[in-house]
This record gives sequence, C-alpha cells and structure tokens, in this order.
Amino acid sequence: MCSRADREGARWGNARPADRRPKVETTPTEGEPIRDVEGYNAPINHVVVDEQCRDEPEIRAYEGGPGRPDAKVHITFFSNFAATRLTTDKVTMVELRERVLQASRREKAALPWLKLAVFGAKRTAKGSLRHDANVLEITGIELDYDDAKIAFDAAQEALSAMGINALIYTSPPHSAEAPRYRIIAPTSRPLPPDLRGKLAARVNGFMKAKLDAKKFAAPESLTLSQAFFYGYVMNKPGLVHRAEVIAGDFIDQRDDLAEYELSGAKIDSGSKSTADNSKTAGDTQDDGRAHGFDAILAEMDDGDGLDRFNDPLTRGAASYVATTAHPDLRLLKKVLRGAIDKAPKKDTPERADSIKRYMSDAYLDGVIQSAVGKYSAASDSASAPLQPILATPYLWTEPENIPRREFLYGRRLIRKYATATIAPGGVGKTALEIGEVLSMVSGKALLGVQTEQLRMWLWSLEDSREEMQRRIQATARHHDLTQDDIGIACSLTAVANSHS
Repeated sequence: MCSRADREGARWGNARPADRRPKVETTPTEGEPIRDVEGYNAPINHVVVDEQCRDEPEIRAYEGGPGRPDAKVHITFFSNFAATRLTTDKVTMVELRERVLQASRREKAALPWLKLAVFGAKRTAKGSLRHDANVLEITGIELDYDDAKIAFDAAQEALSAMGINALIYTSPPHSAEAPRYRIIAPTSRPLPPDLRGKLAARVNGFMKAKLDAKKFAAPESLTLSQAFFYGYVMNKPGLVHRAEVIAGDFIDQRDDLAEYELSGAKIDSGSKSTADNSKTAGDTQDDGRAHGFDAILAEMDDGDGLDRFNDPLTRGAASYVATTAHPDLRLLKKVLRGAIDKAPKKDTPERADSIKRYMSDAYLDGVIQSAVGKYSAASDSASAPLQPILATPYLWTEPENIPRREFLYGRRLIRKYATATIAPGGVGKTALEIGEVLSMVSGKALLGVQTEQLRMWLWSLEDSREEMQRRIQATARHHDLTQDDIGIACSLTAVANSHS
C-alpha cells in the first residue's frame, strides 16, 4: 500500500525532469496595461513516486475527473522585494503548484514573490509597483500562517472541509517541528480591491473555528498589496517543501461562510486588531480606507478636495454590484442619492453646483453602469475589452496525468469540443443529427454506433418546433423507439415559428 503522501505525489505528478526557461520581464509605463508572462530559471525538486500508487483506485478515479480545479487565474509575480518589475500570467492552481514546487534559490531573500491581483503602473517614490494605491483589482486572497503550531496536514484537512478552490504551500522557513505555510484562494472573476478584506476574513475565520485556534493568519495577510514568497531555499537542513491543491468553489461564491467574517477580521498583533469592534467584517484593511458598501458610503463627507464624494460613490457602487447576485440598480441609485444628501457639505456656491452634478441621473447612471460593466457576473462579456494573446510557458506533464478525451459518439463527438457537420442543403444533415441524438438519448446503436445513454438538447435554427416534432417522431417510428426509450432525456428548442 502507498502512503497518503505517495498518493498525492502520483496524483499531481511530482516526479518530473529538470526544467529551465528564459526569464521575461516588463517595465510598465503610465497608462500602459501590464500584460506579460512569468519566466523563471530554477532547478526542480525531484520526488520519487512509487509506480504502484498509480494503479490504486483513488488515483485512477481522479485522473480526468471533474474535481480538477482548472480555472485560469490572473497572478502577478515579482522577482524581489523592491517590486520595480513585474510579470503576469493566467494559470490554474495545479499549474501554480508546479511553479511553487520548482522555484528555489540559495537564500530566502532571492526567492520570487506572487500576488493574486492586477496592478497598474503607479510607482512609489522608490519606484515600487507593489503598493495599495496601485492595486486595480483582486483575483483572490492569500493568508500567511507563521505561528509554528498548527501542522500542515491539519490546515490542509480544514481547508478541504471548507470546500473552496485553493492552494496551500509551505513557506521557506517551514519545518515539521515549526510549520509555516500559505493559503491561496482565487476568486471567480476580478473583483474590486475593497472586497479583499472581507474574503480574507472569511477564510481566516473558518480556519480559526475549524482548528479551534485563537489565531491563524498573520497580520500582514489583510494588507491589500502584500505579496508573498514562494519556493524553497536550497541546501536547507531538514528541507520539507510541499504544495497541495484543493478542489472546490470560489471563495467569493460562498456566502454561506459569511458568518466567519467577523472573527476572521480580528487578527492578533500584540494588543492591536485589524478591525474595530464597532464595524462589520471586511469594513477595514491595512490601507486605512473603509471597505464594504455601507462603510464606504459612511466615509462620504466634504474634505479639502472635491473627491470626497466621487471616490466613495464609485467604490460603493462597485462593492454593491460585485457582492450582489441580482443587483437592484434603481435601489442602488436611490441609496447613493440618500447618502449624498446625508453627507456633510461645505456651504458654498461651488459645492452646491458639484452636489447637483453628483445627484444627477447622468452622473449616477454612469457610475452604476461602470460598476456593472466591470464587476457584475451578468455583464455582457462581449463588451469587455479584448485581452492580449499571452505566450505561456509550457510545463512538462507526464502523459498519464493528462485527462483522456471524452468521446460521446464514436470518434466524432467529444465532450467540451465543438463539432460541425457541413454539407450542401437537402442532403440529410438534419436527419443525420436527429438520428444521432436519438441514438445517444436511447443508448441504442440506431446508426451503427454504440453509445452510452446521455441527456441531449437539440437546437433547430431553421425548422419550427412542429416540423421538428414530425421529423423526430418519424425517425423514432423508423427505429421502433417508444416513449420509454426517450423519457425526458431529450430537450428541443426551435427558434423558427410554425408559420416560417
């Protein structure tokens, strides 16, 4: 029998040849989108995998199974602490795990950094791109465990119980006696930076409750722009370097975990706390700004500049749209107007004119539509800006770890692939498709191709539903099919009406 660690190694393919890739970096300029891929040059940690493990039922059931977290996530990489250069890539958690296991340096300070966020081109006085004001969107959260008490396996088990898509990996100082590790949890889509504190608190609170711990995440875990080392230090005595992927839901789609946000927002750091007890979870982060819809609008007042209304209104609308499954845009406009009306204002003609503009339909509609277009899950993806084609480094994968094609009908129809039947009009394309659909619905080899029984949805963009009924029933009669053979496994949509 294989140990659990052996099975994990076989599952994710730890054994792999050494790999070196050229390093590619970009230097962004103001107004220029930062889009590039990360290159790296690091020897790989070899792990021997017992071939016996590959034949175990657990491994066979996993390969190509539905639980593999294959969603691509935007990640920013920094080569060092100065963060004057960055690279980006869209990778799955499995691919990120490969990078974490492969990266190594002779000293910790030389290891690369990662961050689940999209950064702009604003620099600090020292030229750094990694600061809170330069975070445009988040693509996930990171938690750092540095307390050296809770074992890696215990944290992995708790994370699995949470049921979220995540990666947990050991940090450079980790050892079996003093465990230290990090948790990466991607979001379903890019979200406003305001939501990071809320989501990080959600994970931290659950881990504290599940592990019965007063403290879990380190204080820097709630810092908006905080990036984290990944990889291992070569020749370290007693080296233990691990990374495990957990399949599950995206953290922003798990509102059932909201009950943990209040406790998770409190992170012990001496006598200080990252959240004030008078505020709800996710209201504050280390950047000093309010976070969460109500908290953001509560900050609206008449500061020295004229941005004390525009910024809260813009951020508030984005927070509401991003966290509401079916946003009521009329209600949102009413709430924004109410917040403007209640906010303290200067008693000057200039301010009265600007307030009139903020209260106008044109301004509020623009703010709301901008939030919907950028952060709503239901926004039209066709209107989104075209994304550049990225050159993504190829990661060597053992053939046995590549999922097999899922053939549905002979060698012609494959799950997740689009297949087209092309021929001149009137030669029997529709008749062929109906025959194939009824074969797959009934599980019978009507046209000589044996297939398992499947659920099918037949679309007709040319014939009416009535005409399709004639043709389906004629085909069924020809092949001696009955209602019991089809049941409710076949759905039909005919776009043309019966008079066309």
